[in-house]
Amino acid sequence: QYLTALDSFLSSKEKGDLELSLKLRRDGIITDPGLPFQASDKKEIDSLVARGVFAFEQFDDSKHGGERIFKSRIVREVKGKATPTPFEKSRLVIQAYNDYGKEVILTQSPTIQRASQRLIIALAPTLMKLGMTLWIRDITQAYTQSTTLLQRRILAYLPREIEELYPKGTIMIVLKPLYGIAEAGTHWWATYFKHHREKLHMTTSTYDPCLLIATAKEKFAIASQIIDLQL
Repeated sequence: QYLTALDSFLSSKEKGDLELSLKLRRDGIITDPGLPFQASDKKEIDSLVARGVFAFEQFDDSKHGGERIFKSRIVREVKGKATPTPFEKSRLVIQAYNDYGKEVILTQSPTIQRASQRLIIALAPTLMKLGMTLWIRDITQAYTQSTTLLQRRILAYLPREIEELYPKGTIMIVLKPLYGIAEAGTHWWATYFKHHREKLHMTTSTYDPCLLIATAKEKFAIASQIIDLQL
C-alpha cells in the first residue's frame, strides 16, 4: 500500500481519494504510471510552467532574504467518480495565509446577482422552445487561464509532495494568478469579461456586469459568470 509521512497532512477527503485511487489501480481502472497521483502532479506542474504561471529559482539571500515566502501544497482528488473513467487530478495551491500585501490591492471580483440568475431561469423555457440550448459548465483551471500578470511578486516554497524532485533550495516565483492568491479571482474575471466583450461581442446589462448579452441577428445569447462557472 502507498503510504508516506505526508499522509498525516491530508484531509479526510484527500485520504478517501487516496484510498479510492489505490483501489481503482488494483482493479485496473486507473492505469497511470508510477505511484498514485505522481503523473497528475507532474502534469499540473509542467502545465503551469509552460503557461508561464511561475518559474523556479534557487533561493538567494541577497535577492529573496527580505521577502515573505509562502508555503504551497498540491491538492489531490479523484475526478469523475460516478463515471466509467475516473481519473487522478492534482492542483497546486499557494497557502497565502495572513497575506498582508493584499491590503493595498483589489481582491474582490464581481459575481452574478440573484436577480440575473432568476431572469435566465425565467427565460429558459421560452428560449428552449425556440431551439436554443441552456447549459452550465465548470471552466477547468480558470484562475491559471488569466492573461494578466500579478502586480506584485509572490514567492513560495515547493510543495512537500514534489520537493524531492528538485535541487535543495529551489523556490517558486509566481508570475500569474494561481489558486490561493488573494487577487487571482479578480484577474480571472478581467480575462473572462474581456473575452466576452471583445471576442464574442457581448454587452453587459445596465445593472449587472456579470450578465452579458449578444443580440446580433441569429446569434442571440445570454451568459453569466459565477467565479469559474458559466451559465
